[in-house]
Amino acid sequence: SLSLLVCCSSAVMEGNGLMDHDLHGNGLMPTMNGSQNGSSGRSTPSGGDPAPGKLFVGGLSWQTSSEKLKEYFGMFGTVTDVLIMKDPVTQRSRGFGFITFSEPDTVEKVLKVPIHTLDGKKIDPKHATPKNRAKVGNRTKKIFVGGVSQDTSSEEVKAYFGQFGKVEETVMLMDQQTKRHRGFGFVTFENEDVVDRVCEIHFHTIKNKKVECKKAQPKEAVQTATLLGKRMVLGPLGVRMGAPQPLTPASQLAAAQAQAHVQAATAAAAQAQNAAALA
Repeated sequence: SLSLLVCCSSAVMEGNGLMDHDLHGNGLMPTMNGSQNGSSGRSTPSGGDPAPGKLFVGGLSWQTSSEKLKEYFGMFGTVTDVLIMKDPVTQRSRGFGFITFSEPDTVEKVLKVPIHTLDGKKIDPKHATPKNRAKVGNRTKKIFVGGVSQDTSSEEVKAYFGQFGKVEETVMLMDQQTKRHRGFGFVTFENEDVVDRVCEIHFHTIKNKKVECKKAQPKEAVQTATLLGKRMVLGPLGVRMGAPQPLTPASQLAAAQAQAHVQAATAAAAQAQNAAALA
């Protein structure tokens, strides 16, 4: 019920758990200064099995164009697609992109070369994470975004992710006391393929701050994880007992999603009451 979800959500949010975390975890942003370990040391940007025929390329010069990138990697095999990620405001390259070859074996040819240099800068190709890594049942149009700086607005978050595909909605979770966002929220895209592309990179950088992105969980998983991730033990009649328990990254995500669902349900209830009053 709504009352149970509100109770659980407030218990999870209470204290400084979510306010004091950037939700960065221990993941690493794909390196932008070249690989140091050769092909054997290269990994996917966000883990998992590699996508056949596709490379993530980091460390690109701001001057490197899609044509130059295609020309360089065309020496190894036929390039079918080139994508350089750009800042939505300045339209400048963000220093990384993706290359897709017609033959998957071409990727291994590229990674066997220990050092790649383009436009006078060492670049860092890696296996890209496949779009179909997740099961079909786990596909979603929504991502969770954590670690957003306080001076970054919802509009700026939307503008950043708009470079990957059309954004339908951006929701930043608000603190009811300060009326400022809590540093995390959700971005909903027009289709699931955009989410897969965004999540090929675990950590994005928005306004010079590392931001974690992951696929949003289904509502059922959120409610279960919220119950398991409560920060404090509640006794009879909801009285707090015992010391606060630290939030895990999973319960932080669950708490954020639970609060989002509570806010949506509360807004819907308010609209229904207003409609009844006017009837």
